[in-house]
Amino acid sequence: MSAGRRVALIELDLRRPSISEDLSLGRPPVGLERVLTGEVPLDAACQRSDTGVDLFVVDEPVKNAHEILARREIGDVLGELNERYETTIIDTPPVLVVPDVSLILPHVEACVAVIRNRTTPMSGIRAMLNVLPRQKVTGAFLNDSTEPRHFGTYDYYSGYHEKPAED
Repeated sequence: MSAGRRVALIELDLRRPSISEDLSLGRPPVGLERVLTGEVPLDAACQRSDTGVDLFVVDEPVKNAHEILARREIGDVLGELNERYETTIIDTPPVLVVPDVSLILPHVEACVAVIRNRTTPMSGIRAMLNVLPRQKVTGAFLNDSTEPRHFGTYDYYSGYHEKPAED
């Protein structure tokens, strides 16, 4: 993200919200789940960060998340966020575990597949890519990756780089 861009991070993993905890934010004054049910306006759920990213996070886990995400309000809320921000990043639950992502996909322009290193089997990756619309998948992100053990042994390749000419 470049400085000066308006960016929103939107938590739509309503069943197992984790952004507040992961970012050590504490409980939000108003959770995004209340906006999605029409109880409060969007501005009530906005948490401004010192990084310039506005956060819209869930306060309380929601058991009937698919019912909330199937409502008209999801399109209205995401449309309003897309108008306000140059970039909107949406955190969703896992694609293959619950039906929630299929309810969110019609409202997004692009998606990035997130794969957990040494956990997600190749069959799971294939299944996920079969669910996600190919025209919307713009890339992938490998979570929990580590440097390979042999990473430090590539120093011998440095001899292949030409040294700058001396004046």
